[in-house]
Amino acid sequence: MSESRKALKPYKKTGLGSNPLDEKGSVIRGLSTLENARWLFENRLMCKPVHYNTAKSPIEKSFLRIINDSDKGLIEVYNDWGITPMINMDTLTPYVLRLAQITGLNANPLLSLDINDYVDSHPATSRPCLRYWKERSDGHKEYHLDLFNAELTWLTSSQAKSIKIIFEELVQLTSSFRQDIEDDAFKDRLFIYQSNSTKKHGRVSPLLGKQRKKCKSIGS
Repeated sequence: MSESRKALKPYKKTGLGSNPLDEKGSVIRGLSTLENARWLFENRLMCKPVHYNTAKSPIEKSFLRIINDSDKGLIEVYNDWGITPMINMDTLTPYVLRLAQITGLNANPLLSLDINDYVDSHPATSRPCLRYWKERSDGHKEYHLDLFNAELTWLTSSQAKSIKIIFEELVQLTSSFRQDIEDDAFKDRLFIYQSNSTKKHGRVSPLLGKQRKKCKSIGS
């Protein structure tokens, strides 16, 4: 997970460049440079990576136009700046595997988790629990973190702590693009990602789609 956690490090502003746009948000002739693109990234785009398929505002489109006019690709520029260009399946996979290892949950209930499904203290028992979707059920079942596979094998407090950390890190990793998810029904889904495919580059979707019992293969 160490590689995925690199994306958690905040971007440090450089102060390079100057505003290359006019009052209408168009690029001023002669100011289409990567340094000025970086100024836009740091001062107008709030250090949030944008992509060709998801750019909406004039500033986002002008930023991408400057990149396109350069001799480098968008992902190459982001990498040069020390920025994780997107949170894709490769970034999420270690978290999926680690959470599966700790909880023993199968893929469907695991990938159906929402960001509020980890509870520090259950109202009835004051114990930490994880609400998860149970197959062949119309609701949620509560799974106490100090029980494993209903075999009454007690987990240590450090394991419960690990799950909390996973949730917190996933929320942090996805916070910058969560509002861009195409279907609002999944805006609280824990495992969401940005596609790096040519057709849907940058689009935000859940790892598990609308059909809860048809799970997408990790890494596909």
